[in-house]
Amino acid sequence: MPSWLERHERVVVAVLCAAGALRVLVFSAAFPPFHPIDEPFHFDLVVKYASGHVPHHLGSERFSRETKEAIVLYGTGISQPRPDLLLLHNSPEYLNPAPLEGVAPPVWTAPAAMRQAVLPWGTGRWDVVNYEATEPPVYYGLAGAWYRLGKALGLPGGHQFYWTRALNGALFAGVVWLSYLFARDFYPGNRFLAVGVPLLVAAFPHDSFYGVTNDAPLAPLLFAAALLCLLRISLSERPWPQYGLAGLLVAATLLTKYSNVAIVVALLIPGLAAMRRPSITRSLDHAGKLVVLVLAVLVPLAAWFTRNYVLSGDATGSYQRYTALGWSLKGFGAIWDHPFFGPSGPVALVQPFGQGVLATLWRGEIPWHKAPMALQSIDRFYAVSSAVFLAFAVIRLCGARERAERTATLTSAATVVFAVASLAALSTLFDFGDRTSHPTRDWPYFTSGRLIVGVLVPFVTLYLYGLEWGLARARLRGLALPVVGALAILITASQLILAAGPFRSAYNWFQLPWHMLP
Repeated sequence: MPSWLERHERVVVAVLCAAGALRVLVFSAAFPPFHPIDEPFHFDLVVKYASGHVPHHLGSERFSRETKEAIVLYGTGISQPRPDLLLLHNSPEYLNPAPLEGVAPPVWTAPAAMRQAVLPWGTGRWDVVNYEATEPPVYYGLAGAWYRLGKALGLPGGHQFYWTRALNGALFAGVVWLSYLFARDFYPGNRFLAVGVPLLVAAFPHDSFYGVTNDAPLAPLLFAAALLCLLRISLSERPWPQYGLAGLLVAATLLTKYSNVAIVVALLIPGLAAMRRPSITRSLDHAGKLVVLVLAVLVPLAAWFTRNYVLSGDATGSYQRYTALGWSLKGFGAIWDHPFFGPSGPVALVQPFGQGVLATLWRGEIPWHKAPMALQSIDRFYAVSSAVFLAFAVIRLCGARERAERTATLTSAATVVFAVASLAALSTLFDFGDRTSHPTRDWPYFTSGRLIVGVLVPFVTLYLYGLEWGLARARLRGLALPVVGALAILITASQLILAAGPFRSAYNWFQLPWHMLP
């Protein structure tokens, strides 16, 4: 007789989708505008796309008036130490140490005359180039349409900004559901993964989910959807529209953020699978389907790159961005001066690089009062457990007999490894100069896990696949699901503790009135 969990599996996963979306919405509402992991720049692009403007030349893309006013009113503090003196405090809770006299109140709380007096000065301070302006368009197009909907609904003041963040909740519910489909389809009969993967994804604490950014959750959603489609057409013959859909999802994943390049590894799987089936390989029908797949990837990419090259001479826009940041490409000989290739190279790959990437892949990077919202012991757990369980997953793969399980696990491992390797490669290619605080010339490491959070679903699947194997070796397999449940509770509890400051903030959505400020 099927267990209760088997009978109600979809209901349980639907509840996890709702719980994950609710968590993202609540935390998105708690974090004040605008967190310093480039959120003002991403929000400005959403505003631009909402108005129908798609940038192409970074040098001419300064913040829009709408963006600057939103930053000054809702992300800036104000104080009046003397009757004749007004002071503006830029990101007073994110980038400034906690003041003994208390955090300055937000500008929107000041009388109307005072707001009007500081707006010209504040907007002048934010008359800056948007160095994210040449990022690919998919997230900004979607978020721009969502932003226009919020305007049509007549949302007042800062609620329009939080409405933009609210899109993340709906997208995150989709990530949780796709994680269930991934585990169910490619690990048939494994109830632990079918429920455990969406459970851990729903609790995954990465803070990019709480802001306006192209890092997440659209990137994990599209990456998971593309991977699911690619594996499905690799494992069995499918109608040609599914090949076209898989290709379009790969293109959309890359055109959301270029650092999702690991999806290209999965793109190779259908072709490799065809080579193992000679009778199908010779079929013109199957060859035509592979052509549809490739064209569905290349045509959108070619259209975007061609448009950029024609308008600015920079196909991806990356050259404009890294020169604006003060970075320069190294010559071939200079690449080998990186610490990775020195006597302490293996140590550097583990720490700071490996541990930094894995820790920030789990928790993100938003600071609070100029300090990471992190606990060293939790970071160490994230990094060590990830390394151990991913190694267990590879060991378990060697004994896997089911073709779907082998293919999905091998592809997941390849995408995760490639994603991390791409950050290591980027770390060696640039002289980072002295304009940016991370990475720098003296600390040349891309350890921002948010850049590869697109691999969330395959990463969590591998993590739990390895965890289950480890518990089975210890004769504790029956405790696998309770262990993941306890892990999800502990993660959520630690995140609530670390986010106590944002939840108490006078700047967040919970403090905004509905009746004032256009």
